[in-house]
Amino acid sequence: NRNRSSRRLRVTNRAYARRMGEPDVAARRAAMIERQLRDRGIRDDRVLAAMAAVPREAFVPHALEHQAYADEALPIAAGQTISQPYMVARMTELLATRPGDRILEIGTGSGYQAAVLAALGCRVVSIERQPELRRARRTTESSSPRPRHESRIRSAISWLTAAASSSRSDRGIARTCSS
Repeated sequence: NRNRSSRRLRVTNRAYARRMGEPDVAARRAAMIERQLRDRGIRDDRVLAAMAAVPREAFVPHALEHQAYADEALPIAAGQTISQPYMVARMTELLATRPGDRILEIGTGSGYQAAVLAALGCRVVSIERQPELRRARRTTESSSPRPRHESRIRSAISWLTAAASSSRSDRGIARTCSS
């Protein structure tokens, strides 16, 4: 049964790669992990595994999917960018999260940072004020094979009030977009 589900996952990943027209997506992602992250000092194995698990190509505009693993920020909607992979990994490593931690992200952007945090087992609440980015994220969420994260507009004040009254499980606030 486990082998069957593992085979299905490999088939799904290959089908997704073929749909992108990039048969070497896994190789590009692995090269990103080694050259852009590990070689630059990212040492947290959990962060490296999360970055390897989340398909960055699912968070960039379709026309830029072939550049998803480039060592640069890429443009997304509303004049914003998806952060360079190293910056996402570094911010994530500095948060030093644990599974179950609650994170409030201000400025969802593409949703990539939130998905990486979710892959680490965090409960992520992500707030985006740009309607164009919210629409783009909903479209991406419905069509990509990435980990789902809790993404809803919620009053930051009520979240912070709840966070202040709870235990150590609230690791912080990540502001990932400037505007």
